[in-house]
Amino acid sequence: MNEMNATLRISGVEVLARQIKIIEDKFESFAVSVNDTINNDQRVLNELNQSLSEVLSNNCGSCREILRKYPFYEGRDGVYKLHVASEVKSVYCDMSTDGGGWTAIQRRQDGSTDFYRTWSEYKQGFGDPSKNYWIGNDAIYELTKNKDQELRVDLQRFNGDKAYAQCSTFYIADEDTKYKLNVSGFSGTAGDSLKYHNGYKFTTKDQDNDGYSGNCAVSNKGGWWYRVCAYANLNGQYGRSSVSGSQYLVWYHWKYWEALKQTLMMVRHRN
Repeated sequence: MNEMNATLRISGVEVLARQIKIIEDKFESFAVSVNDTINNDQRVLNELNQSLSEVLSNNCGSCREILRKYPFYEGRDGVYKLHVASEVKSVYCDMSTDGGGWTAIQRRQDGSTDFYRTWSEYKQGFGDPSKNYWIGNDAIYELTKNKDQELRVDLQRFNGDKAYAQCSTFYIADEDTKYKLNVSGFSGTAGDSLKYHNGYKFTTKDQDNDGYSGNCAVSNKGGWWYRVCAYANLNGQYGRSSVSGSQYLVWYHWKYWEALKQTLMMVRHRN
């Protein structure tokens, strides 16, 4: 009898164990099914967003225009496609700051992208708009040629401090005049470090158009509207810490020659 009872107990445990295993398998199958559904929905959503972005690129030439036509994009910062002149470009749109609608022409997040580039590279643009990029001098000209754009520059130190500079007028000339800078109407918390560069042409390491006896792009490790040489050098060498030097990402009228961690230059229509 004792042996029979022992056998029954073992048999009962085995049955219970099998039942638990069946439940566990069902739960795992359910979890996999849920994850597959979530992943599939995310994939479909990404495809829809991409398709919508492609549609927008056919008729929108700025982030401001996207926001005006499709106000549901307010607050949704990210990479969009714009039709700039005859080219479709991926750009970063700030849809949040001061009402949104800002088209980023420059973005620095870390040191993974080299900004010490040639004239042709600055002309066409380079980098990844989701991280670090220069939209291209031809694109900046197209965006600002009607002289109705304002500029905002957002700056961040390595300790997290932030400041901004805003200019009510910002535009550049075409390549024939070396993308000459026109900027005025400063406001903000960072100080006006662009005023020093107003009226000057763009210079790169292989094309010297500055007012210095040497080449400011070579000494300051970037491409910019250098004078003799720079109070703003946002396309300079990435410092990786708050080191001091004019060759780094600096905005003199805020933190002198201290290397900055992040910068964002963006334009939008004034009205």
